[in-house]
Amino acid sequence: MIHTITFNPGIDVTLRLQELKPGGVQRPDDVSEQPGGKGMNVSMALARLGVDTRAWVLLGGRRGEAWKDLASNVGFEIQAIEMTGETRQNIKVFETGLNRQTDLNLPGPSFEPEAFDHLLSGLAREVGENDLVVVAGSSLPDTPPETWVRLGKILRGNGARLVIDVSGEPLKSVEEFRPWMVKINLDEYNEWKMTDHRSLDSVVASMETHDLPHHLLLTDGGNGALGISSDGSIERVGCYEVEVQGTVGAGDAFTAGFLAAWEELDNGWRNALAWGAATAAGAVELPGTDFPTRERVLEILMKEEETDSV
Repeated sequence: MIHTITFNPGIDVTLRLQELKPGGVQRPDDVSEQPGGKGMNVSMALARLGVDTRAWVLLGGRRGEAWKDLASNVGFEIQAIEMTGETRQNIKVFETGLNRQTDLNLPGPSFEPEAFDHLLSGLAREVGENDLVVVAGSSLPDTPPETWVRLGKILRGNGARLVIDVSGEPLKSVEEFRPWMVKINLDEYNEWKMTDHRSLDSVVASMETHDLPHHLLLTDGGNGALGISSDGSIERVGCYEVEVQGTVGAGDAFTAGFLAAWEELDNGWRNALAWGAATAAGAVELPGTDFPTRERVLEILMKEEETDSV
């Protein structure tokens, strides 16, 4: 089983228009709403790939109820932990004429210790040995630093493998968190390591040692991704070319495709990275927060193989 944890979900409202003109009045060509949050996105992408998943989310208020309504037909189990604070709403503006997206993400409700304790109790009961647990997305405002250590201890105590896709304070606590894998983008890596790398090649060239306490999966949008195993081996994958309709959830789709292949196909880093890239490509060719089917991912992979053989 692959579990996902979303501390700060939100309702993603995606507006599509030809070009955003600041200061004017405009009418979007299309508006859509989806139950958002990075962990939830990973679960939705996994479900589309036919992988068993369970999403853990902290929800509250009127928008929390609306979030649950939007997620009522996703096809997998959702464990909703109730909060008193109001779940946030995020605005995504995709300019079709410029192939550009702007995200306006609100901070969300403040951390609530009682809700977090309920989450830990549920995880302690339900997470099994060798399960994968993906912690993804922003933390709630005012989250205590020790939160991440407590979560890590619970999951390790159950024998689970922890994947974190976070930034800021949780990432600074990564050594205490002791994850099986860290999955972040290049900007987040630079913030974490206080570096200024402009490319994945620069990251590889600067590494003094490949002896890591965890696997590292590093993505850089259209420039591909880099996988560094804890044993020191390095693999790269490029970006598959598709017509972009939106970029919401592309990184989460990559995580889902990578883990699906890692768990089911057991062909190591190269194949898992290819599945991650193909799943991300399938996501960006869909508007809003949507994810490709397993069949579409296989089509993208087959097309790439045919291109390489020419």
